[in-house]
Amino acid sequence: MAAMPEPGFTTLSSTVKGGHAHNSLLDYLCARFPYRDREGWKAEINLHRLTVNGKPGRPSTQLGKGDSVSYSAPRKEPEVARDIITLFEDADLLVVDKPAPLPVHADGVFITNTLINILRERTKNPDLSLGHRLDRETSGVLVLAKTRGLTAKLMRGFEESGVQKTYLAVVRGEVPWKDQDARGWMLPKADSKVSIRQWLSPEKSPEGKDSFTRFQRLELLNGFSLLSCTPLTGRTNQIRVHLEALGFPLAGDKLYGRTDDEFIDYIAHMKKGGSQSGGGPWEAPRHLLHAWKLGLRHPVTGEMMRWEAPLRGDMLGFVEAHRR
Repeated sequence: MAAMPEPGFTTLSSTVKGGHAHNSLLDYLCARFPYRDREGWKAEINLHRLTVNGKPGRPSTQLGKGDSVSYSAPRKEPEVARDIITLFEDADLLVVDKPAPLPVHADGVFITNTLINILRERTKNPDLSLGHRLDRETSGVLVLAKTRGLTAKLMRGFEESGVQKTYLAVVRGEVPWKDQDARGWMLPKADSKVSIRQWLSPEKSPEGKDSFTRFQRLELLNGFSLLSCTPLTGRTNQIRVHLEALGFPLAGDKLYGRTDDEFIDYIAHMKKGGSQSGGGPWEAPRHLLHAWKLGLRHPVTGEMMRWEAPLRGDMLGFVEAHRR
């Protein structure tokens, strides 16, 4: 494979860690990058888009710890929001208000149109790294480390209970309560055709993860409600799963509060190059969830820091359009 990517392609590289040493190239790709299935990765290898330490790879190529795997990927990416606003910056941290839709890192059809790639280019800092993640369709406060050495410490801080998070959500329906807690065990939904779908069980399960969110109604809208959401645990898609369990799913959500077939049709629509907001009867172009407030201890100084990103853009416009 040529040293430089062909026009319309970009090169992505990863270093093989100890846990994947002695895997074949195909097994490594399937385990490390599951956004493409086994046949898909085999086809990419056979198109000579994968190299190991600069040499063309085969599906059976054996990998060792520290090997460099590079992928020359077709660059056909949907457009993303790029109006990233800086909320805070010092020698160690960069805190931004992430717009939506914008993935934070490479995933599926998104390779260079990501928050981390855009910010590394803007700041001229290749070591800038994510301290935590937000979904592609979630906007709001996001914290990044300016040095690689600080990243692990910052990420550990998000795994501890001292981090304070509050989100804003617009949900389908006018909720009858002012305050509501949702708590239970989040589990994969065994009868779902969508592997990533979860549900909330009230009973403890060895396969489940305990989850707890507090909700407060801030405003009743015409056909919708504006809520504040305080997750007291940090499970993936926790707020979305809890809102579905309460019977008031997130407005614009393509998965929770929708059928499996609606979500599968949406994914097929995206893979064909369709718009991110199309392909279904969504109330809004993206799910209306916003990381509103964040508080955590500075990983270097130990000072308690707090940041807030007010509603803006599409989500603010939706709220204003549906006010009574």
